[in-house]
Amino acid sequence: MNTNTIRRKAEEAFAATTGTLDTLFSRWLDEHDFEDIADYADAFGKALPDGCRVTKATKRPFGFVVEIEGTRFHFKATTRSLSLEELLTPERTA
Repeated sequence: MNTNTIRRKAEEAFAATTGTLDTLFSRWLDEHDFEDIADYADAFGKALPDGCRVTKATKRPFGFVVEIEGTRFHFKATTRSLSLEELLTPERTA
């Protein structure tokens, strides 16, 4: 699968999960002292389309690293915005 197709799939997955990401982030703001971030990763993973999987949850910024066709993306939430960032793999930075 080419890079543009993977990026498009990531953008579609992000669009499909922004409501879930926002809801989980709001809850995390209230409950982070009492709940495990791994539980949030499980909930977010269930909202992702087929072919996408959560590989890591992050606390700061709140979000999830999602792998799509071997490419990693960070689905992030802050008090100002929700965003999608492609994470470069070592072979792609050279």
